[in-house]
Amino acid sequence: MAEKSELNEIKLYVKNGNSDYFYDNLAEKHDIVFWIDHRDYDEDIINNAENYLKTNFLKGEVVKETNDVIGFEIIIHYKDKKHKIKYKGEGSDRDTTIITLNDVLKPDYEIRLFKASLGGDTLAFLPLSAKQWQELEKEYGKEKMDLLFDKISNKSKMFELYDDVYSKFRKKYNNCSDEILEKIIDGQLTLIEKKETFKGKNAKEITQIINKIRQEWNEAFYNLSYKKYKEKYIK
Repeated sequence: MAEKSELNEIKLYVKNGNSDYFYDNLAEKHDIVFWIDHRDYDEDIINNAENYLKTNFLKGEVVKETNDVIGFEIIIHYKDKKHKIKYKGEGSDRDTTIITLNDVLKPDYEIRLFKASLGGDTLAFLPLSAKQWQELEKEYGKEKMDLLFDKISNKSKMFELYDDVYSKFRKKYNNCSDEILEKIIDGQLTLIEKKETFKGKNAKEITQIINKIRQEWNEAFYNLSYKKYKEKYIK
C-alpha cells in the first residue's frame, strides 16, 4: 500500500499525466510502479505484489509435477485461503496471473495498469488499497482516472494485446524484419537502416512512412489520446 508521500507522487502524475511525464518522473520509482516483464515467473509476480502492498498475507507458490495440463500449478495464498490459477492453454501466461491476483485481492486492494506503459512487453502497474483508489477518483474524477489507468477485468488483454497488435503489424509491414520493425516503433532506427529498409524512397517519404507506423502503433493501444487528455485537463 502506498505511503502518503508515494500517493502524493501519484497525484502529481494524475495532475500532469501523459506518457512523457510518466517516463520522466515516475517510471524509475520502483517503490511506486510495479513493473512486470512478459518473461517473469508467475509466482514471482505474486510475491512482488506483496512487496508493494505489504499485506503480510499474500504469497505465491509453484507446485511442480502435478496432474494439471501444464505440469505444475500456481497457487495464490491470501489470508487463510488458497487460490489455484486456472490457465486456459498448455502453459501459464501473465495476463491470467494478473487477472486472478487482482480478483483475489479484492475488495481490499486493486491493481490497475498504467496506460502510458502500453505498447511494450514490459508493463507498469499500480497496486493500491481500495480506499486509496476511491480517494483518487473522488479528488480527480473517474473519467480522468480512466484515461490514465486501465481497470483489470476477466476480459483484459495486457501482454496478449502486445502480441496481437505486433502480429498484425508484422503481416502488414512484412518488408521489415522483426528487428527493424521494433526499432521503428521505439524510434531507434539509424539513418543507414532507414535507407536500406526503404530503398527508392527519399528522406521525406521515409519520415512519413515511419511516422505513420508509429502513429498506428500508438493508436492501437489507446482509446483516448493523451492529446485529448491535455486539452481537457491540463490548463
